[in-house]
Amino acid sequence: GDTTPPEPEFLSATPWSSSAGDAGDRGHAATAEGAAGSAAVPLCHLEEEDGAQPPSACDVVLLADASSSMADFGDAPFSGVVDFLTEQKAQALTAPGTPRHLEVRVFSDTCETVFSGEAATITDAQIEACGAALRKGGRTLLLDSVVCAIADQQLRVAPPGVGASSGNPTRAIMGVLTDGCDNMSKSSQGRATGAVTEHRRRGAQFVWLQANLDAFAEVLAIGGEAQHALQIGGSPAAMAAAMRSFTDATTRYCSTPSGLSPSSTWETSPPAPPFAFTALERSVSCPVRGGY
Repeated sequence: GDTTPPEPEFLSATPWSSSAGDAGDRGHAATAEGAAGSAAVPLCHLEEEDGAQPPSACDVVLLADASSSMADFGDAPFSGVVDFLTEQKAQALTAPGTPRHLEVRVFSDTCETVFSGEAATITDAQIEACGAALRKGGRTLLLDSVVCAIADQQLRVAPPGVGASSGNPTRAIMGVLTDGCDNMSKSSQGRATGAVTEHRRRGAQFVWLQANLDAFAEVLAIGGEAQHALQIGGSPAAMAAAMRSFTDATTRYCSTPSGLSPSSTWETSPPAPPFAFTALERSVSCPVRGGY
């Protein structure tokens, strides 16, 4: 019999859009886990009203697998990262009033921060270096890398001492690209899961891009949400399409207007529109199975 798992119901939804006339499906919005009575610092909120403004700030992290098995995808990871960073820079330059911190880390036997700074300032040489870093090779230090990347992003977007009432309008997203499972870390699965769960509770979007293994099982195991997982097919073309999908989805998430008014409070404002992939983005990223 057919062992293909049933398609999760949220996959037919399209992400919310602020464009005029767009019906926008908000049915798979991220749950406000721990929102009621939570002391966590919310990173960004949205209030629908006239005079919507872009996010006050964005913090984008790409944590990419550079282990030896990624060589099976040829130049697709390299090209995908280059395109992703080029798009982030272009978007930052068109919205100079919205600071955008951009960070690229790669992991194999170790985890290395290849770039960390304002997206508008990244040079072509630095973009190329970030792409080339994915050709490193080695084993897979996945869990340790996730834990460390989350800790550092939290220090930027929600520093110690910032309470929920004071607010922190940074819109944070972390994307993890991998084709396997951890075989090196000292951190336990439980520690990584706790870090991801807390990061999401604070409002960050945690996105999982997975090849070779079940993306949905892997993201749930590490404390993420199924709708934030993207299954990648086993070919270079599928990897290229998945990176394009992630680039486009990140662009939408970071550019969606936020309409906080002076009277808004971080406790009462509804959450910002969640990061989301379209059904087409999922389909092209995993064409063999029609996309997860």
